[in-house]
Amino acid sequence: MKKMKNRKHSAKKGLSKKTRVVVLIICFVVVVMFATHLISFSITPPPQAEIVTPTPTPEDALASPLPSPDPPTPEPPTPSPPEPPPTPPPIEEFDVEPAMLEKFIELYEQNPDIIGWIRIPGTEVDYPVVQSPFSDWDYYLNRDFYGEHDLHGIPYIWPQHDIIEDDLIFIFGHNMRDGSRFADVINYFDYDFFEDHPVIEFYTLYEEGRFEVAFAFQVFVVENVNQYYYHPQRGTADQVEFPYTFVTSWEDEEAFWSFIEKNREHALYDTGVTVEYGNRIIALWTCLSRISRAHRLVVVAVEQSR
Repeated sequence: MKKMKNRKHSAKKGLSKKTRVVVLIICFVVVVMFATHLISFSITPPPQAEIVTPTPTPEDALASPLPSPDPPTPEPPTPSPPEPPPTPPPIEEFDVEPAMLEKFIELYEQNPDIIGWIRIPGTEVDYPVVQSPFSDWDYYLNRDFYGEHDLHGIPYIWPQHDIIEDDLIFIFGHNMRDGSRFADVINYFDYDFFEDHPVIEFYTLYEEGRFEVAFAFQVFVVENVNQYYYHPQRGTADQVEFPYTFVTSWEDEEAFWSFIEKNREHALYDTGVTVEYGNRIIALWTCLSRISRAHRLVVVAVEQSR
C-alpha cells in the first residue's frame, strides 16, 4: 500500500515537470511569434485607402471655372546702351602773349614801359614809344626814355591803350623848336610834305606795321575841360564844333565810318587814301604852336594791308 502511494506520488511529480517544459516551450513560441508580429507591424506601412476620382459630368464641367491661362513668359530685359563717358570739363583758354620782337628785348629790359617804335622815313622822327602809368597819364610829357626829367619828353601813349587789341592808338609828342621829337609832324600841315612822306612806320613790341597818312586836321583845346574839338577852319579859333573824343575801338561798323567821315570832313586836304572797315589806325598829336598853345595838329594814318 505504501509503495503504491509512493509510485503515485512519483508519477504525479514526473508529470508536472514535463508539463512545465511544454508550457515553457509554448510560452517561448508565443513570445517569439508576438515579437515577430510587432516587428513586422512597425516596419510595414499601413495600407493607404484607394482614392477614387469621380468621373466629371458635363454639368460639372460647366459649373467649374475655366482654368486661368498661363501668364506670359516675360521677355528678357533689353540691355540699356552703355552710358557715354562724362564730358571732360572744357579746357580753359589762356591769352598767350605773342613773342616779342628781338629788336625790343634789350630796350624792354631797360624800361618795361616801352610799347613800340615810331619812324617817319626822311625825317627826324625816329623814337621809342612808351606808355604812361595810370597814376600820371602825361608822365612822359617831360621825361626821357629812362624817366629822367627832360622838357623834350618822349613819344608816349596813354595807359588805357592795349597795343594788341586796340583799333585806334593816340601817340603824343612835343613839337620842339630844335627840330626834335614831333617837330617834323607839324609839316603835315602842308600837302607837299604829305606827298613826300606818305608813310609812317609804327612797330609794336610784337609786330611791324606801315601806315598811310589819310587825314591831317586841327583840334582845339577847351581850357579847364581837357577836351579836344575839331577845329573847322585853318588858323582860326572863333568856332568849336564836333568834339574829338578818345576812343580805342569801334562798337560797330557804323561807329567806325562816323569817325572816318568826321576826319574827312575836317581834313586840311584830300590824301586820296582809301580807308576800309577793320583798318588799324594811329593818330599822332603835337602842338600847333604857330597858331596858339591851345591848338593841336592830328595826323591820322591807316595800316596798309598785311
